[in-house]
Amino acid sequence: MVRRDDGGGARVTGLCPVCRREIDAAPPDLVAELRAEARARGFTILPGERIREDAAAALLDRQPSSLRKWRQTDARLPYVQDRARRVTYSIRDIANFIMGDD
Repeated sequence: MVRRDDGGGARVTGLCPVCRREIDAAPPDLVAELRAEARARGFTILPGERIREDAAAALLDRQPSSLRKWRQTDARLPYVQDRARRVTYSIRDIANFIMGDD
C-alpha cells in the first residue's frame, strides 16, 4: 500500500493483482463488513479470503449472470477460475469495486 496526495488529501492506494496498475484500496472496515455479511448469509469464505460467484453476486446485489457477462465482455471485477472452471472473487476486490462503482 502506498499513500499519495493528489491535492485532495492523502489516499491509500495499491496495485491491481491482475494488471499491476495503481488502484485505490478499499477501506479495511468495508472488507470486514463484506466478510461479516458473507458469513451471516452462510457463504463459505475460501482460502485467500475468496468467495464463490453466487456469494459475490449476492454481496453486490447482482445476478450471477451479470458477473458472467462482465467476465466475457470487460472483466471489470478481477476473478480466478480454477481447472474445474469454478470462479471465485476476492472480498478485497469486491470492496474495491464497490468503492469505485457509481
